[in-house]
Amino acid sequence: MESMNIQEAGVIRCCCQCPICMKGTFFQTKNPKMKTTRLVLLILKSLKVLKPEIEYYSLVKDILPFINNHLQLFQNLKIFKNGKWRKSILDALNHSALVESGREVCKNRGFYKLKEDEEENKMIIEKNKIKDEMSNSLELLENELKRSLRLLEEIKMIQVNEIEKNETSFICESKRTSIDIIHNLQLSLYHLN
Repeated sequence: MESMNIQEAGVIRCCCQCPICMKGTFFQTKNPKMKTTRLVLLILKSLKVLKPEIEYYSLVKDILPFINNHLQLFQNLKIFKNGKWRKSILDALNHSALVESGREVCKNRGFYKLKEDEEENKMIIEKNKIKDEMSNSLELLENELKRSLRLLEEIKMIQVNEIEKNETSFICESKRTSIDIIHNLQLSLYHLN
């Protein structure tokens, strides 16, 4: 779960594949607004992505090391501007209705997981289905644009009139731009939560 921080032109990028790092630009704003309970939920979701085999995450072995690995990313959050952020995190874990303590299961304090939510799970499944359908549609559109671009390139090769060649070149460039837009949409779709 080691996270590596890279600083490019004043922007810090964490290099793990957790939901927090994927939304890193939010944390780079001057004063990002986020409640501690929301941050705790994001941390637990991120740990679930990074360590799906673990049911309850240890405050000492999982949660705090995760936070420490992402401190550069969190530095603009109000909670981290004073020395009592650990207590705030612990309070949020203990008092959030969406976090379940592992005290009974683990026979010890300091273990937490996100509560299972049937409705949320249904929404996630539906959301993933929509993302897959959109991705497939974008891929089909991209393939069709590439095919049409190849045909236009072939037509351009046999054209003799300069005006027709220029018009065909313009259309080809328009298709290339559309393909680039589709690539960007696919990337955006991939990074949606």
